[in-house]
Amino acid sequence: MHTTLGVNVNRIKQLDLAVIKVQTVKPYPVSNLASKFSDSSLASLAVAGFPLDNPNQITINDGDLVAYTNIGLDQGYELFYRIRTSSGMSGGGVFLPDGTLVGIHGRGDADQRRSIAFDKTTKTGVNIGIPLTHYLQFKGTPYKRKSSVDADEKASLLVAQSILAMREDTGYQLAIKLLSQIRDIATRQEPLELRAVANYVLGNYKESRADLFQIARLDPNSYNNWSSIGLSYAAVGELHLARTALEKSFELIAMGIDKPKFNSQASAVVNNLGLVVDQLGDRAKASEYYSLAIEISPTNASAMANKGASLMNRRDYLKALSLFNRAIKLQPNYGNAYMNRGLLKELLGDPDGAISDLNKAVQLTPVDPQVYLFRAQFHSRRGSKSQALADFDKAVALDPQNPARYFDRALFKQHINDLNGARIDLEVAISSEYRLAEAFFERSVIHRRQGFDRRELLDLNRAIESDPMHAKALRNRAMISLAQNSYKSALSDLRSAIQSEPKNPVGYEKLGATYLEMNDRPRACSSFRQALNLYVIRKERTRELNRLIATVCL
Repeated sequence: MHTTLGVNVNRIKQLDLAVIKVQTVKPYPVSNLASKFSDSSLASLAVAGFPLDNPNQITINDGDLVAYTNIGLDQGYELFYRIRTSSGMSGGGVFLPDGTLVGIHGRGDADQRRSIAFDKTTKTGVNIGIPLTHYLQFKGTPYKRKSSVDADEKASLLVAQSILAMREDTGYQLAIKLLSQIRDIATRQEPLELRAVANYVLGNYKESRADLFQIARLDPNSYNNWSSIGLSYAAVGELHLARTALEKSFELIAMGIDKPKFNSQASAVVNNLGLVVDQLGDRAKASEYYSLAIEISPTNASAMANKGASLMNRRDYLKALSLFNRAIKLQPNYGNAYMNRGLLKELLGDPDGAISDLNKAVQLTPVDPQVYLFRAQFHSRRGSKSQALADFDKAVALDPQNPARYFDRALFKQHINDLNGARIDLEVAISSEYRLAEAFFERSVIHRRQGFDRRELLDLNRAIESDPMHAKALRNRAMISLAQNSYKSALSDLRSAIQSEPKNPVGYEKLGATYLEMNDRPRACSSFRQALNLYVIRKERTRELNRLIATVCL
């Protein structure tokens, strides 16, 4: 630590740069200052600084220049370089290989997901600094950088490409800003593709699709673009539109299916098509798509894992296990395969093997919120409430823009009687219009448990407005009507619930209770008997119904 001389800090114009004087007890060698330089002279660079996690040890990381240009950022940031940095290194020097100082390191884009996953701030590989020319101008050395619109747009494209290549979070906003500065972007496929990717990663699916459809106008036969459109629709639950786009993609790529270079691409499209069809509820067709994806490319580990998950849902556990094992053998670092195999091992009665695989999945994909979600659900089923909540919290922290994460955590919070916490999470889901009927229904349950009868009814009405055939909401509203002696309303809701779920005995049982309240014993008994015939697993419930029938109907 050194003492500053005086209290004056000389801020340099509107730059993120200032000059201060310090007093030292011993002399230090001073780096040469670069009075002028060009892009070519900056091909290799290094950044030196003192990271917060090791402030007494200087760290020097090297890398290369991405661009040196004024492309619309404020505060003098014109140097873009691909060098890893850490928190605390801002204000350090940017050097040429011979030790000449060319700039001051300023900002490093924090990778939010990795920072959360590893509980420390991790910076992305694309960082920005202020070239020393601004300081030299401040000291009286004249310098004017030559620039042109074409050069700046080329630099914007280069920087955006570098940011997206790192596949890390917070640089994407910068990439979108840079790409949007390109004058004729609507006629250029490459910057449109990059901006579509950046918006997709940020969850701006509407904006992403706008660029993808513009690309489709420029190149209607791009299978890759139609695949991206399909994935963008799938991300917001527009599954039928997603299926149509993915089928279009496969039609285009199928023309080259016999060529080896197309196999992996076609297989990926068919695999994604299977996932969409699976979510639409056609598991048999989805399984066909997964099989076709594997046939096209026998090394498609993702298709194997997805088919394994499909077989697991159909309780064909041994075949599913074989596919998960094959996927892991092909791709030993495939976290999704470990995750699904862990769930399967739990079903097979091997909880130790299950948690081992789930932990491995987290280790391999520490920034994937889904692996924390599945491990949270495992802990919940095993009664490990604190571990489950920690994983639900991690999933939300890694994916804070996704309302599904809040909805999942809300269900768990209800389970552990954190009703206020559950309600707050459900309100996030509702504000994002995520699974509105389910979210309103679950919040109605919370209102009932907290004794807010009027609020319960309001949310049940909203749930049914969002989904007129929501059986649970219809049954619960019917019971409120029954308590108010509104028999006609109760019967109407229960009949709709039975129409929605004709094999669910609860609807018939509640219908019987309503008829019994109306002193219509024949219809009550008929409904109770229908419920009894549908109860095949819940022996305790069948005993109660038998006693009720014996009392009322015989």
